[in-house]
Amino acid sequence: MMIDGEAVAKAKSCELSVKCDTIETVGTAKAKGFVRGRYSWTMSASGLVGDLQLMSQIGSDVEVSMETRDESESLTGAGIITTLKLTATRGNLAQYSVQVTGTGVLTSAGNTR
Repeated sequence: MMIDGEAVAKAKSCELSVKCDTIETVGTAKAKGFVRGRYSWTMSASGLVGDLQLMSQIGSDVEVSMETRDESESLTGAGIITTLKLTATRGNLAQYSVQVTGTGVLTSAGNTR
């Protein structure tokens, strides 16, 4: 996961979640009907704490992106850092998780190399 063009420090995992809302319509024979509504998305990452730079960005507007392993495709969008969680347990390395809530369209593109 990249935030404003820079890789999130020491990220071990990244996740994208896309949700499509549904709008109830008149159904038939006591069954509800539905049509597609708007969609929303969130992108999150977790890893080992290297520095606390992300703490100062909570609530900030950011540009995020995620690439496939071979860097042939990417997903990019604008969002707001809505959640930052730091976890430290005795005897273990400190870990973080960050979540960005999308504020617009999530675009997909093939990278040109």
